[in-house]
Amino acid sequence: KYYVIMAEAWLISYLGIYYPEDTLEYLKNKPLDYHIVGKGIQKICDSFRISDEYKEKFKSLRSNYK
Repeated sequence: KYYVIMAEAWLISYLGIYYPEDTLEYLKNKPLDYHIVGKGIQKICDSFRISDEYKEKFKSLRSNYK
């Protein structure tokens, strides 16, 4: 189960890096498990390939899932 969660989190992080607006919209409207979204957002924030502006937008989504 752990590896499935991590794979989904990596997918979210890659989508967030390459398609940030679409990923933000998807995460706002699609209820997913908090562990998946939390890890995905963590990986997005660790990346150097995404702007600080988008990092803050993704961080603000965490409150929607808690």
